Amino acid sequence: MKQRSIFVAIVFLLLVSTVFPLTPVMLEHNDVQFLYFQEWFEQLTPEIPSTATVLKSIDGDTIMVKLANVPETVRLIGVDTPETVHPEKPVEYFGKEASDFTSSLLKPGGFVWLTYDFEHRDKYGRLLAYVWFKAENRWVLLNLALILNGYGRAYTYFPFRDDYMQVFTSAEDYASSHALGMWKYPERIGLPASMKFPRTSDTITIAQARSLPDFTRVKIQGVVTVPPGPFGVNMLYIQDETAGVAVYARGVDLSKLDIQLGDLVEIDGSMYTHRKNREITINTSNQVKKLSEADVPQALKIFTGEINEENLEGLLVWVSGKIVEIDPPKYYIDDGSGKGMVYIRENTGIDLSGAKVGLIATVTGVLGQYEWQHELWPRWPTDVETTDIEPPRILWVNVSGTNTVDLYLNESVMATSVQPNRTVVLKSIKLRSAEVSPTGRVVRLVAFESVDAGTVFLRGVRDLRGNMTLMLKFDFTRQRAPRVLFDDAHGQRAGNADWTIDGGYSDFADALKERGYTVDRNVSPFVDPLLLSQYDVVVVPEPNEPFRQEEIENLLAFVKSGGGLFLIADHGGADRNGNGWDAVKIFNTFVESLGFRFDGNDLVVAPTREIVPSPLTESVEAVGVWNGSTITPVATNVSIAVKALGRPYVVYGTYGSGRFAAIGDSSPFDDGTSPTGKPLHNGWIMYDDAELALRTVKWLLGD
Repeated sequence: MKQRSIFVAIVFLLLVSTVFPLTPVMLEHNDVQFLYFQEWFEQLTPEIPSTATVLKSIDGDTIMVKLANVPETVRLIGVDTPETVHPEKPVEYFGKEASDFTSSLLKPGGFVWLTYDFEHRDKYGRLLAYVWFKAENRWVLLNLALILNGYGRAYTYFPFRDDYMQVFTSAEDYASSHALGMWKYPERIGLPASMKFPRTSDTITIAQARSLPDFTRVKIQGVVTVPPGPFGVNMLYIQDETAGVAVYARGVDLSKLDIQLGDLVEIDGSMYTHRKNREITINTSNQVKKLSEADVPQALKIFTGEINEENLEGLLVWVSGKIVEIDPPKYYIDDGSGKGMVYIRENTGIDLSGAKVGLIATVTGVLGQYEWQHELWPRWPTDVETTDIEPPRILWVNVSGTNTVDLYLNESVMATSVQPNRTVVLKSIKLRSAEVSPTGRVVRLVAFESVDAGTVFLRGVRDLRGNMTLMLKFDFTRQRAPRVLFDDAHGQRAGNADWTIDGGYSDFADALKERGYTVDRNVSPFVDPLLLSQYDVVVVPEPNEPFRQEEIENLLAFVKSGGGLFLIADHGGADRNGNGWDAVKIFNTFVESLGFRFDGNDLVVAPTREIVPSPLTESVEAVGVWNGSTITPVATNVSIAVKALGRPYVVYGTYGSGRFAAIGDSSPFDDGTSPTGKPLHNGWIMYDDAELALRTVKWLLGD
């Protein structure tokens, strides 16, 4: 114990000398010294605590106490320590140290004080609590002490009180930035404690790093060819003169580091092979260092057959060939050397709707691998160019208001080519203005008089490649079929998920089409409010990539102005791409504006029969819950349609002129199909799940 005290004292002196807005203090309890902050003694004190007697510590974040003469297993809120007793996982790195820290502080027979949040128990029946003890006659929050001293991470997947969450995440930032506890070797976090970790002695090339075994600690430098964002906020690609490689951050939002295309960065991480794709993994943003700006490496020209060459994996390349097969979200091109796959990853904003077999495609991107498939991954829309001799055309016309007509086009057009009463004409009606939307896909016409039906002519409107419409006539009326847009731009294909209308939600989409609805998929961020307004209902199934602030504002404005929004979440912790964001956390960045929040718990009720009479639940008697979250209304505009274990599970309400609905699980509407062969749950045919989905969309349409 004396050696530990000396080590902690040295660390303390280092911390005191570091500029930080809080005042570090060293405390001692049961012969254990640990770090805390002076300001927390006043800021954080237990409110109406329950006194309990310690029976034993199970691991770092779980203890057993006697409360009111009843033994209770207590899971600490907001902290996750490495596993030591998980039935399906080995003892993890720093798990024993975390367990020893808790057991040394909390001796059997000693007292602790418990306070609670809005959720009192988890799905295992464990009590969820903040655990307090007194050290030197001052209140100490054990949950927080574990994080600050590097024995655990801030566990924010399950929401808890905002003021504590902010302190907990700040404590993790402090521990990681000062290499405390497990953060001394962050590359080992989450891996077995017994695993050996070889380390290179100095900075090496990317090619050398790629040749090393998994879990080897490496330090490399390279220029960013894919910044955080297109492939996820926790992934980037870098390249040097020898090779390229992916950098994957477990639970770290790299977009906060302001890393741009062309930046020279240094990565201190571990080699790993994920689905046969080589990558460097990191656990903290401190393992990424931005050195300077540099020139983006010139893309290497390759043949289509070379897409399948493993020695080129990780490099920025470009290739040109004829499209020979289309199977969204992928297609194949061939220049005569053999066909290669182009895979469109989520969040790139690339739309394949204009791709046709026989066209020549020129594609820039990085080469990657997923299991046995070698793939070319373009980064953004400008990375894909296809031969195009077709002029713009109108897909549909939407008449809104009294004198507003929106033209929805098959492709983006040059704003300068759209001139009211010249290149765009309404028969017998003079136009006041013609506005092109931010993406160039929608042209809004405003007439001097009311419009209910008519004919629009395009003549001289050009697409972005200069192809010009010579003459196009399109008849329209105000009457039209309802339009439903399914989001497919925020990680809906991540991990083992496939919440898309050509995957696990295809039965949902087909059922809407059978009712006469128009169903589309969204492949770009919600940055075009005019395009968004062409739809009546937007369905967002379990996102795994966060929304930009601009997207949030556009979605809320869409509902407020009369649209319908259906939000489909999942259980807390369903982070399918390891970026630190699950659907609960993503939705909770804005749904309180609508009047509710997702609880982020994890329930299984097959089925729940707690049906509340509502327009969503007519003819609905049972709904499945397979690892789902409940919901907490926080405003009076929110009504409950279905409950699970007594808590709201499906809610609905109004916001401005529009309507919204939300459910805490994506599985009820999953039909079990996937174009990539991923195993999915078929909830669509079970209970009254399909009826609930269809009635919800109908209500959102105002029916």
